[in-house]
Amino acid sequence: MIAPDHAYLHSADIFRSVLRIEPALEAALGDDHHPQGFRATFHRMYPRPGKPATASFIGHFLCNGRQEEAYIIATNGDIRAQAAHREYPYGCTEVDGLSISAWRFPMDPALPALAEASTPTIVGRWLTQAGLLLDNEQFAVHVEEYRPCESARIRVAVSEPSQHDHYFTEVEGIVESYRQPVYIEHPQRTLSIVVVAPEQAEYARASLSAASNLGQRILTSPRPGVYILSSISGARLLDQLARYTHAHSAVSTLPRIEALLDRLPTQPVQAQSSPALADRLHDYCQEIARQDVLHTSRPSYRNRPSPSSRLDHLAKEISSCACSGHTPPIVATYGDFSPENIIFHPSGTPSGLRASLYSGTGYREDDLATLFAHMIVLPLSSPTKYHGIRGLTEKWIKQAAHTHHPARLYAKIAAGIIALAAYTSQELTHLYLCAAEELTRRAHHARSAQDLHESH
Repeated sequence: MIAPDHAYLHSADIFRSVLRIEPALEAALGDDHHPQGFRATFHRMYPRPGKPATASFIGHFLCNGRQEEAYIIATNGDIRAQAAHREYPYGCTEVDGLSISAWRFPMDPALPALAEASTPTIVGRWLTQAGLLLDNEQFAVHVEEYRPCESARIRVAVSEPSQHDHYFTEVEGIVESYRQPVYIEHPQRTLSIVVVAPEQAEYARASLSAASNLGQRILTSPRPGVYILSSISGARLLDQLARYTHAHSAVSTLPRIEALLDRLPTQPVQAQSSPALADRLHDYCQEIARQDVLHTSRPSYRNRPSPSSRLDHLAKEISSCACSGHTPPIVATYGDFSPENIIFHPSGTPSGLRASLYSGTGYREDDLATLFAHMIVLPLSSPTKYHGIRGLTEKWIKQAAHTHHPARLYAKIAAGIIALAAYTSQELTHLYLCAAEELTRRAHHARSAQDLHESH
């Protein structure tokens, strides 16, 4: 039976009872800030399938007579060994037998270079030393993705020279200002900074380099575990889909998009890839169960049936269908083949891919399943923006089912949808699971048809 573990639920209760861990959250600010009148508000639980319970908080305090905010992370994972080797502060407390550790973003104990990579003055120095920033050019630093204790992706938008000298760092809506904040709406170019744990540095370098002939490449590595990537021009497939209409569209056919995967190295740089979505299905189902339990205290959710039995059935059926038929050949895989990472030339042809931390080896159907899962949920999460792509998605899935085992493909698309459900809002989870169930039914029918065909 898929159910959230007791330690997670206990930790979540503690996190929501902010007063019980407020001393640890305040300690994460360090003595240098001399915070006054500190209080913290619970922000959200971080979806981390298969990982310790992690939550974020907004710290409010006075510093030198000025009201400030801080973005603080807390986890029930043991970070003491990592934090002991870092210079920046962290908080630690024990509540009901559980050890809770906290740090202020970007002082992540597992990502020692994140603090520097999030500081505009240091980023500016790195770019200047590498010849990537001209005199007086203006830039802004925006944290696009942050996975506590795992990785971060930072966007650096560079504009033309300006008489101003403004920088800012933003994460989860909290702006750490350096002089006057400035937002660059139309950057001249955009660079990316990827930060990983030092022990993952070589793996990350190899993964990021795998698709270097498809767009982004590593320009420099100023610190172990920090990689500055080149700018990649063009519109994302995500943007193309938002403009898609049945009458006219610049969206290419599926074979031309899939051809990008054919350009990955024939000899993959990694002996192993990150586990495919179907391989982590239990972790994603458990995360959905975790979030469901956390929301049952809301009046609107009290009478809603638990998804545990529903997830049990889905996981068993998907796992069975995903392994059916003949095993396809092992090929180079991109690992994160979503519409956000597929780049189009202004002419409307697919031209490249953003660098991925998950490149390696696997099955082509895994990359395609990731693409289709994202396309299926887009109209569910943003119906006004993506209402017109349902027919296109179905057309592409049917095309792919002719060249790949349909039962395996449908099952892996369902697994991809469940993975996305683990990261979405509670309001959308039901819709995502309904979509996953439909793909699972199609996988079951395809497997039954294949079994019948082979018996004859």
